[in-house]
Amino acid sequence: IMPPFLANNDGSCKTFSDARWLSDADIGTLGNWADNPAEGDPANIPPDPKELPGLTDANITLDIGTDGTPDYVPTGTPEHPNDDYRCFIINAPVSEDSLVTAFEVFPGEPRMVHHIILFGLPTPEAEAFAGVLDAREPDQAGYTCFGDSGIGVDSTNSDPENNLASKDIPKFVGGWAPGLKVNRFPQGTGIKILQDRKMIMQIHYNLEQFSTGTVPPDRTKMALKTIPVGTPGSIEAYVGPVFNDSFQLPRGLPNQQVEGTNTASYPATIYSMFPHMHTLGTKLRVSVA
Repeated sequence: IMPPFLANNDGSCKTFSDARWLSDADIGTLGNWADNPAEGDPANIPPDPKELPGLTDANITLDIGTDGTPDYVPTGTPEHPNDDYRCFIINAPVSEDSLVTAFEVFPGEPRMVHHIILFGLPTPEAEAFAGVLDAREPDQAGYTCFGDSGIGVDSTNSDPENNLASKDIPKFVGGWAPGLKVNRFPQGTGIKILQDRKMIMQIHYNLEQFSTGTVPPDRTKMALKTIPVGTPGSIEAYVGPVFNDSFQLPRGLPNQQVEGTNTASYPATIYSMFPHMHTLGTKLRVSVA
């Protein structure tokens, strides 16, 4: 269950990739039918819409159930009984450093897969710590994580094993949410993944509709299209965050504005943006200065 899509297509801003807007005439037709419901002539029923084309040229498949692990059964917590944020360590069969140019996600249980983020582990140290986190929860595949891969720089030293440098922070490779079919990066660009290096697939499960019944298992997969690094005409692209995670919301205010910035220290081309908020956000605006 996703919130309503509040963005518009009035020309005041750039439109969205693969946008599926309804024309005013289509909206009027649906509105008229909603106000005056009636069944038409069954002989005029149009054929079922064709399935949107998938990623036909994928060359890598990632599977949260590889390495002999069973399908994953999400579970909530006392604090968040309807949500499970889980990170799965995946062996990516990449025989050389490559650029991911497109991907498609196949949620095993679409009714509860809310979003997916794929991360590349950049160093042996990051890969080793992912194994540490996985070993701490031996009863289920993967480990608990919120918002990201759970692997970062622990400046407080509260977790001595997480004594990693900034170079060890996993790289964002791709993000998915319901409604996205195939995500192709702009022509000639791709996100770099490393040879023989494991990856992290973070999945957010929402269990609300199963709160009074049995939660089904999930076996989500992801297909990637890659090209070798150095392919003529290709450019390595990066996904960088713009966020603020240190704010406090005063009590009693109906709205509170929070700002975040990210400054590029080098000339850069911005190809796209991907806004995402989870619980309290109501509006979002991004600008370039």
